[in-house]
Amino acid sequence: MDEATRARYLAEPNLCPFCKSNDLEGGAVTVDDRHARQSITCLHCYASWVDQYRLSDITDIDIPEK
Repeated sequence: MDEATRARYLAEPNLCPFCKSNDLEGGAVTVDDRHARQSITCLHCYASWVDQYRLSDITDIDIPEK
C-alpha cells in the first residue's frame, strides 16, 4: 500500500482504501502486550489488510468500594 492510500484510509477508516466501498468486514481483534490487530476484508473488491490499534485513552472508570 503506498503512502497516499494509507493516509486516505487512516483519514476515513470506514472505506476500503482500494475501491472506496464501505462494505467492510472485520475479523476478531487480537491483543498482545500494548498492541491490537484486526483483519479487515472488503466484501466488494475482496482486498484484505490488517488494522493496527494502540491504546489512546481510558474512560468509565469504576472502582469498587472496599
